[in-house]
Amino acid sequence: MLFFFKGLLLKAYLASHGCKVGTGLKCRSFPSFRRPPSGNMTIGNSVTIGSGVTFHPEVGGMIILGNRVNLSQNIIISSSSRVILGDDTLVAENVSIRDGDHGISCGELIRDQATVTEEILIGKDVWICAGSIILKGAMIADGAIIGANSVVTRKCHVDSNGVYAGMPVKLIKLRE
Repeated sequence: MLFFFKGLLLKAYLASHGCKVGTGLKCRSFPSFRRPPSGNMTIGNSVTIGSGVTFHPEVGGMIILGNRVNLSQNIIISSSSRVILGDDTLVAENVSIRDGDHGISCGELIRDQATVTEEILIGKDVWICAGSIILKGAMIADGAIIGANSVVTRKCHVDSNGVYAGMPVKLIKLRE
């Protein structure tokens, strides 16, 4: 019951910041926001948010969580472009999902360089296991599993119903 109450509080908070939230939102604890949202988050129906989840929707960035997405704990989702998690996606603990990083040109401080972004698309019924990192430009197809402590970049080709692991990920086997 407490999960639903915290979900209602989060829904009210997000709605007051112009975001769209479906029904049945549940929260173990109220998530952190590195920047207050401003209409740049959409959360579907029956989403569960665990402890220690941090959202970082930059100005111009968009975070979209589909229906029945489950975020376990100690997860960061940072968006300067767009991050989409499809319906029924599971994200285990200690996962980082970031669609941007710093520029790295010589002759200028890294912290002063513009962020380089590319959207992240995570399909439906995806499981991202503990400790994984999903970086800008990553595309994860429906039904894929990303093994623990793996790294997915834009150069990784992640097909439907494949089990992937490694740094960067490689196909281990197909789901049966």
